[in-house]
Amino acid sequence: MAEIRIGIVGFGAWGPNHLRNLRAQDGVQVTMVADLSQDRLATCRKQFPGVATTDDLDKLLGSPDIDAVVVATPLVTHYDIVKKALLAGKHVLAEKPLTRTGDEAVEVTRLAESKKLTLMVGHVFMFNPGILYLKAEIDKGELGSVYYIDTVRTNL
Repeated sequence: MAEIRIGIVGFGAWGPNHLRNLRAQDGVQVTMVADLSQDRLATCRKQFPGVATTDDLDKLLGSPDIDAVVVATPLVTHYDIVKKALLAGKHVLAEKPLTRTGDEAVEVTRLAESKKLTLMVGHVFMFNPGILYLKAEIDKGELGSVYYIDTVRTNL
Protein backbone atom coordinates (compact mmCIF):
# COMPACT_ATOMS: atom_id res chain seq x y z
CA MET A 1 0.00 0.00 0.00
CA ALA A 2 1.29 3.44 -0.90
CA GLU A 3 1.81 5.93 1.89
CA ILE A 4 -0.79 8.69 2.11
CA ARG A 5 0.65 12.14 2.74
CA ILE A 6 -1.51 14.49 4.75
CA GLY A 7 -1.60 18.19 5.48
CA ILE A 8 -3.46 19.59 8.46
CA VAL A 9 -5.14 22.99 8.31
CA GLY A 10 -5.64 24.38 11.80
CA PHE A 11 -3.59 23.57 14.88
CA GLY A 12 -5.95 24.82 17.58
CA ALA A 13 -8.26 22.48 19.49
CA TRP A 14 -8.48 19.48 17.13
CA GLY A 15 -5.43 19.82 14.87
CA PRO A 16 -2.94 18.43 17.41
CA ASN A 17 -5.22 15.43 18.04
CA HIS A 18 -5.43 14.67 14.34
CA LEU A 19 -1.68 14.99 13.95
CA ARG A 20 -0.94 12.71 16.89
CA ASN A 21 -3.44 10.08 15.77
CA LEU A 22 -2.42 10.17 12.12
CA ARG A 23 1.27 9.81 12.95
CA ALA A 24 0.44 6.65 14.89
CA GLN A 25 -1.03 5.01 11.76
CA ASP A 26 0.98 2.83 9.40
CA GLY A 27 1.08 4.13 5.85
CA VAL A 28 0.39 7.73 6.85
CA GLN A 29 2.76 10.67 6.86
CA VAL A 30 1.75 14.13 8.05
CA THR A 31 3.92 16.38 5.94
CA MET A 32 2.72 19.90 6.75
CA VAL A 33 0.57 21.90 9.15
CA ALA A 34 -0.92 25.30 8.28
CA ASP A 35 -2.22 27.78 10.82
CA LEU A 36 -2.43 31.57 10.93
CA SER A 37 -1.04 31.69 14.48
CA GLN A 38 2.75 31.75 14.75
CA ASP A 39 2.43 30.60 18.37
CA ARG A 40 0.49 27.50 17.32
CA LEU A 41 2.99 26.76 14.58
CA ALA A 42 5.83 27.06 17.09
CA THR A 43 4.00 24.62 19.37
CA CYS A 44 3.60 22.23 16.45
CA ARG A 45 7.31 22.38 15.61
CA LYS A 46 8.18 21.75 19.26
CA GLN A 47 5.77 18.84 19.73
CA PHE A 48 6.23 17.28 16.28
CA PRO A 49 9.73 17.91 14.96
CA GLY A 50 10.08 17.20 11.28
CA VAL A 51 6.58 18.33 10.31
CA ALA A 52 6.78 21.38 8.07
CA THR A 53 4.68 24.38 9.11
CA THR A 54 3.30 27.36 7.27
CA ASP A 55 0.89 30.23 7.73
CA ASP A 56 0.09 30.09 4.00
CA LEU A 57 -2.84 27.82 3.10
CA ASP A 58 -1.97 28.06 -0.60
CA LYS A 59 1.50 26.67 0.10
CA LEU A 60 0.00 23.62 1.80
CA LEU A 61 -2.66 23.08 -0.88
CA GLY A 62 -0.14 23.57 -3.67
CA SER A 63 2.29 21.02 -2.29
CA PRO A 64 2.71 17.96 -4.51
CA ASP A 65 3.75 16.11 -1.33
CA ILE A 66 0.21 16.23 0.08
CA ASP A 67 -2.53 13.85 -1.03
CA ALA A 68 -5.20 14.72 1.54
CA VAL A 69 -6.07 17.54 3.91
CA VAL A 70 -7.62 17.58 7.37
CA VAL A 71 -9.59 20.77 8.01
CA ALA A 72 -9.63 21.50 11.75
CA THR A 73 -10.48 25.19 11.73
CA PRO A 74 -13.44 27.23 12.99
CA LEU A 75 -16.70 26.40 11.21
CA VAL A 76 -16.91 29.79 9.51
CA THR A 77 -13.83 28.84 7.43
CA HIS A 78 -14.79 25.26 6.51
CA TYR A 79 -16.60 25.92 3.24
CA ASP A 80 -13.87 28.08 1.72
CA ILE A 81 -11.01 25.80 2.81
CA VAL A 82 -12.76 22.56 1.84
CA LYS A 83 -13.70 23.94 -1.59
CA LYS A 84 -10.20 25.26 -2.17
CA ALA A 85 -8.66 21.91 -1.14
CA LEU A 86 -10.95 19.98 -3.48
CA LEU A 87 -10.17 22.35 -6.33
CA ALA A 88 -6.48 21.72 -5.60
CA GLY A 89 -7.10 18.00 -6.08
CA LYS A 90 -6.82 16.98 -2.42
CA HIS A 91 -8.98 14.47 -0.57
CA VAL A 92 -10.54 16.12 2.51
CA LEU A 93 -11.53 15.20 6.05
CA ALA A 94 -13.33 18.14 7.64
CA GLU A 95 -14.29 18.42 11.27
CA LYS A 96 -18.02 18.59 11.88
CA PRO A 97 -20.08 20.32 10.86
CA LEU A 98 -18.90 20.21 7.26
CA THR A 99 -20.27 23.67 6.39
CA ARG A 100 -22.57 26.34 7.78
CA THR A 101 -25.43 25.59 5.40
CA GLY A 102 -26.91 22.65 3.59
CA ASP A 103 -26.42 24.36 0.24
CA GLU A 104 -22.69 24.73 0.93
CA ALA A 105 -22.47 21.07 1.95
CA VAL A 106 -24.24 19.95 -1.23
CA GLU A 107 -21.92 22.10 -3.33
CA VAL A 108 -18.68 20.71 -1.89
CA THR A 109 -20.08 17.16 -1.98
CA ARG A 110 -20.87 17.52 -5.68
CA LEU A 111 -17.46 19.06 -6.29
CA ALA A 112 -15.74 16.12 -4.59
CA GLU A 113 -17.84 13.66 -6.63
CA SER A 114 -17.05 15.46 -9.90
CA LYS A 115 -13.32 15.35 -9.14
CA LYS A 116 -13.50 11.75 -7.86
CA LEU A 117 -12.10 12.83 -4.49
CA THR A 118 -13.01 11.58 -1.04
CA LEU A 119 -14.78 14.09 1.21
CA MET A 120 -15.36 12.95 4.79
CA VAL A 121 -16.72 14.57 7.93
CA GLY A 122 -15.23 13.81 11.34
CA HIS A 123 -17.79 12.33 13.71
CA VAL A 124 -15.42 10.95 16.33
CA PHE A 125 -18.11 10.51 18.96
CA MET A 126 -19.87 7.95 16.76
CA PHE A 127 -16.96 5.57 17.41
CA ASN A 128 -16.75 6.10 21.16
CA PRO A 129 -16.86 2.71 22.95
CA GLY A 130 -19.45 3.97 25.42
CA ILE A 131 -21.73 5.19 22.64
CA LEU A 132 -21.29 1.92 20.72
CA TYR A 133 -22.20 -0.06 23.86
CA LEU A 134 -25.28 2.09 24.49
CA LYS A 135 -26.38 1.66 20.86
CA ALA A 136 -26.03 -2.13 21.14
CA GLU A 137 -28.13 -2.17 24.34
CA ILE A 138 -30.83 -0.06 22.70
CA ASP A 139 -30.83 -2.36 19.66
CA LYS A 140 -31.24 -5.41 21.93
CA GLY A 141 -34.23 -3.77 23.64
CA GLU A 142 -32.54 -3.90 27.05
CA LEU A 143 -33.44 -0.33 27.91
CA GLY A 144 -37.13 -0.38 27.03
CA SER A 145 -38.54 2.42 24.89
CA VAL A 146 -35.93 5.10 24.35
CA TYR A 147 -37.21 8.44 23.13
CA TYR A 148 -34.33 10.72 23.91
CA ILE A 149 -30.71 10.46 25.05
CA ASP A 150 -28.64 13.33 26.30
CA THR A 151 -24.90 12.91 26.74
CA VAL A 152 -22.22 15.16 28.11
CA ARG A 153 -18.68 14.76 26.87
CA THR A 154 -16.27 15.11 29.74
CA ASN A 155 -12.52 14.85 29.89
CA LEU A 156 -10.83 11.79 31.36
